[in-house]
Amino acid sequence: MFVAGRRSDNHYQDFSIYAAGDFGPPRLLSATTIEGSQDRGIGSIAAVRPDGKALAAETGGAGGGVVTLWDTSNPVAPERAAWVEGITGHLVKILDIGFSPDNRTMAVLSYHTTTDASYLHLVDVTDVQAPAVTSTVRVGSGISPVVFNPDGRYLLAPGEGPSAAIRTVGGGVVGELPASVKVIAAAFSPSGAVLATGEGNGTVKLWDTAAGRAPTLIRTLTRRPNAIHQLAFDPRTGLLGVADAMTVQLWKLG
Repeated sequence: MFVAGRRSDNHYQDFSIYAAGDFGPPRLLSATTIEGSQDRGIGSIAAVRPDGKALAAETGGAGGGVVTLWDTSNPVAPERAAWVEGITGHLVKILDIGFSPDNRTMAVLSYHTTTDASYLHLVDVTDVQAPAVTSTVRVGSGISPVVFNPDGRYLLAPGEGPSAAIRTVGGGVVGELPASVKVIAAAFSPSGAVLATGEGNGTVKLWDTAAGRAPTLIRTLTRRPNAIHQLAFDPRTGLLGVADAMTVQLWKLG
């Protein structure tokens, strides 16, 4: 488990890595403070590779978007590995980062303020010392997290229009969600057959995404009083965790 926080009085970022077992409180493995600056500070976008051996974070600050990788194979002593070439640029903002389940691919969503365009970058991170961008596609104006399905063949990302979409790892669009659905949190079920999406109005919806087909609405699961911040499926039980600003709920899906 990874926890990050920015100090309010300077440009330092605290990274803490915990071992989280089935029972009892998490056990701290390491805590690292990384010095930043006004132009090279550590941002709020970060993701951990599923195997726990790599960490990616936005590190561009005011000077433009940069994604940096850390080698966390030794969680007690994480080491800066490399920054990803081909994504950086003046006034580039990193919107989200996600890893594929097989640990080989990283998806990065970026926004270029000078051209008012967003891009989905797929990066080979098999070797964290030498990450390489394998494809870049321009996406629409929709806001969406980047989330891989369990087999790693598809991912949720912005579509070609104003909504989120199911895309292939090659970047092609399988099907888009309705434009009225503004996704700010998402999670695939352990089988990949169901996609849960959370919206700013507190709504959680379930979508049929079996076999990478175009998403079709199954039902609206719940409407919370606050925006949905996080969704997560338990891979062992299939329970869906729904978190807003005030509460966390667990749902058992029939």
